[in-house]
Amino acid sequence: MGNFQGISLTNTIIVVAFILYMIYIQVVERSFKAKKYIFLPIILIWFTISTLQKIRGGIGQIAPGILMLIVIGLICGVIAGFITNIYQKEDGNLYIKGGWQMLLFLIISLPIRMILTHLITSLPQDIGLDYATAYLVRLTFMFIGRAIVVYMRVPNFWDVFHSQREERKLRRRSR
Repeated sequence: MGNFQGISLTNTIIVVAFILYMIYIQVVERSFKAKKYIFLPIILIWFTISTLQKIRGGIGQIAPGILMLIVIGLICGVIAGFITNIYQKEDGNLYIKGGWQMLLFLIISLPIRMILTHLITSLPQDIGLDYATAYLVRLTFMFIGRAIVVYMRVPNFWDVFHSQREERKLRRRSR
């Protein structure tokens, strides 16, 4: 096995492990963290804008590809947001769980998203995007779409955010 094949195999193993971890995170029950739906989209938007500003030739040439990625990301994010179960347990805390519906959605949508992204990135270089930028744009708008749905589904979202923030402050002070 040559050096290139070893690197390719290592990258494949890392990608498969990452995909399995992402599926696991989406399917299991975990506590609802409101800050994830505020700060993560803002950080991703900042990274996306700074990356798109560095594209040579200007954004005008790649605008159709970016718009397609934005639409794909928003659609997947909104669907994922509606599929995700958000509920309150006896302890009064909110919990979030994807369940088998989320697993099915990920199994169906992952190949479709990858194929569409590959089609967009395989356009001629002066028209197309590199894969990393395309993935960043799609991921950013998936989080934005999901955050919008979470804001709608959790009517007391800002109260939850402020109470979780106060709890973190109390834990820090007690250390």
